Amino acid sequence: MADRIIKPDSGNDVVIQNDDASAKIEINDAGTIIHTGTSSIDVSGGTFTTSESQKRAILNGGLSGMNYLGGALKWTSWNPSSSATYTSPSAVTNNITTNFFTLTGTGTITITLDIAGRYEVLCQANVNAAASYVYADAKIVFAGTATRYFADTFYTTGNDDDLNFSTMGGGLLLASASQTTTVNPQIRVNTGGAMSSFTCYASMTIKYLGGV
Repeated sequence: MADRIIKPDSGNDVVIQNDDASAKIEINDAGTIIHTGTSSIDVSGGTFTTSESQKRAILNGGLSGMNYLGGALKWTSWNPSSSATYTSPSAVTNNITTNFFTLTGTGTITITLDIAGRYEVLCQANVNAAASYVYADAKIVFAGTATRYFADTFYTTGNDDDLNFSTMGGGLLLASASQTTTVNPQIRVNTGGAMSSFTCYASMTIKYLGGV
């Protein structure tokens, strides 16, 4: 079936309007389609297709301030060695990611914030012990180019009779597109003996909170 083309004179836009011009659709020279009036554009009978960047823009504009996209990861069971040295995990499991940011790294995770806006990042480091120890410490260190509205380092110290303990840190980030933040959980344990009674792990969540 042949197409029917509606084309204006050179230099003019295509305008389709009702009798009193209170509602109209205009296609200008820039290729922009402009809808004017109080009526709505009904696409319920078909499919409204958008690009990934358009979806992000719609979410950013319409749902700003809501916790609507997030991700998480977990570091599991690393051995901090029986020494005075803080040790980071060597492996990451159970990643949950989103196209609003990317996660790279193992012991230290670098989060690239693809979209400008506000983010919330929280990390928790844990030590579970089945035996007493000389000392045990958990520490979380944050860095990166995004502006942090919280302290760079959070830590806690366990007592020798406090077999299970944890520390949590994080807060609000303000980021331009492609800025980063890094998260590095660290644990040290001095048992004066074997490390077989200890399990160390950490987890992190991050949420995109909307545009600036």
